[in-house]
Amino acid sequence: MKMDDNEKAPQGVSAPNGATEGTRPREDGIAPQGKGQSGVGADGEAQRLLNTMQEGDVEEVPLAQAFTEDHAQLAISVATGPGHEVWLVTSDRKVHKVYPNAPAEAGKKAPVEAVKLMTAGNPSEYCKLVKPRWRKGSLDAFLHGENLGDPTATYLRMKAALDKLIEFADPFASDIVCCWVIGTYLYRLFDAFPYLGVLGPKGSGKTKLAQIIEALAFNPIHTDSITTAQLFRLVAVTGGTLILDEQETLNVKLSDHDRLALLRGGYKRGGNALRSREGPTGYTTEKFDTYGPKVIINTSGLDDMLADRCLP
Repeated sequence: MKMDDNEKAPQGVSAPNGATEGTRPREDGIAPQGKGQSGVGADGEAQRLLNTMQEGDVEEVPLAQAFTEDHAQLAISVATGPGHEVWLVTSDRKVHKVYPNAPAEAGKKAPVEAVKLMTAGNPSEYCKLVKPRWRKGSLDAFLHGENLGDPTATYLRMKAALDKLIEFADPFASDIVCCWVIGTYLYRLFDAFPYLGVLGPKGSGKTKLAQIIEALAFNPIHTDSITTAQLFRLVAVTGGTLILDEQETLNVKLSDHDRLALLRGGYKRGGNALRSREGPTGYTTEKFDTYGPKVIINTSGLDDMLADRCLP
């Protein structure tokens, strides 16, 4: 995607406020709901979640996403006095509190990816890395059955705002950006998710576009400088959108080959990085997931193979 030299004056852009669909729980450590309990009407566990947010004066919460064949799930983290509580919100508007340290019981299935992602380490550390995305008012409306979301309306609002802020060389580029941003909230549904390559001369609005994407995309992390180790660890920890600015070394002539190799594989499910760690009994090998949405911004062009992973 090429940028014009012309950049329009920026104005505020708000993140989408709708809710993504969720799924039925199937993991260890989730508090079961009683018969007849439901998120609709915000009774039971749903009301407990809303009360927890109210008591903690929490206006927005960060998300982690996962999907099954017919549902989606959102794990959310709510700041409390002692730390953070993790809850699972499903598409049928049910809410379950997660107890990460609960002992596994025979016959229970493995944790869903959304919960595993948020609870693998310290939820407080997770929340330091990712931006909150679901506002309390919108969550409340969703749990009451009032907020179904309108993807078309969200897309049109985003496109209208983007067209006012950035002048693209290609008139259809804003459509691509808007669809791609919406897709970051759903990317785990797909076996592959293309990168967004943003190329253009200095002063063409590339960084301004990156800032807009940061305001809108799922779990964005925007950086001008990142090591190879930080790259794959951030993707594995946050499962979010990595926005890589000033990436001149991804031109094949200037390439950091290890980083380039990771990016070449990180557009598809199953992409990973293997690293060894020394432990008390010797070295062990860890696998880090590198799959996820990425924005790559530079002025000098990309390696041909990496460019093939980017939207044109």
